[in-house]
Amino acid sequence: MEKQRKKPEKKNKGGFTTARLIRLLILIMMNLIMVFLFLIARTIYLGQQEAGKAASTVTDSSVADAETRPTETTPTETEREPEKQTISVAEIETEELITSVPIELDPEEAKAAEAKNLSSGRILIGDSRFAYLGMQIALETGDILIAKGGESFTWFRNTAVPQLKNILDMNPNYDVIINMGINDCANNIKGWTDYFTPDYVDLINELYIRYPTTGFYYASIGPIRGIYPSKYGNISKDDLQLYIDIFNYTMRTQCMATYLELGEYLYDSSPTYIDNVHYDGPTDQRIYDYIRDHVRKSVYDPQ
Repeated sequence: MEKQRKKPEKKNKGGFTTARLIRLLILIMMNLIMVFLFLIARTIYLGQQEAGKAASTVTDSSVADAETRPTETTPTETEREPEKQTISVAEIETEELITSVPIELDPEEAKAAEAKNLSSGRILIGDSRFAYLGMQIALETGDILIAKGGESFTWFRNTAVPQLKNILDMNPNYDVIINMGINDCANNIKGWTDYFTPDYVDLINELYIRYPTTGFYYASIGPIRGIYPSKYGNISKDDLQLYIDIFNYTMRTQCMATYLELGEYLYDSSPTYIDNVHYDGPTDQRIYDYIRDHVRKSVYDPQ
């Protein structure tokens, strides 16, 4: 019998062998690793590019600012605006040292230089407190007094300021010390006047700008002792003092005139009174001495 011929085995063309599957997995893993490395390299490259652009932008901006920024110059003495400040004793002593006459000047030059530091006098503007002060002290020293008891902003604007302008138009080299507001505070508590503080600020600032060689000072309102006997009715000390403190703060922070801490000085020095509002002779003398010590020397002061 003829041997039966063995059929050849068919090759597995369409399926997967174990070896072929392993090779495919290795290929996929290699591709994933290459993609991962590519992404890392790309991230690093983009980060470097962004850092370079930021540095370039900062440099360009600095150069542009330097090119466009105007050159700062130090203003001359005539161009520099006077600075509003509250004067202290320490500042006055320093100012005296700075403006003292140089030793190398001859006598005539020294006399002329010293004259420049003197005012033509002081002008005191106020209500009854300055009226009492003027009657007892100020008029004896050559100062000019514009004061009237019981007055407020309307009188200040319509009477005091026109008189002041007449004087300063002829000679602006004065020191003007203003002490107004206590009657306005009392009237405002009772609702008899509108809010007045901005009116004082605006008018005094207008004068300050109009007369640049005049020394303008606002002396803050001093304390009261008890009931304020207004013609419209009595006002308690606490109510009026609150308005006084608010008014003083506004004048100190918004008014261009130099602020004199007269109120704080009186608080600390225990003033004495002839009634609940007005001070007696010794306190008036201390007030005048305080003002004289905190403004320029006058030609009427003993030399």
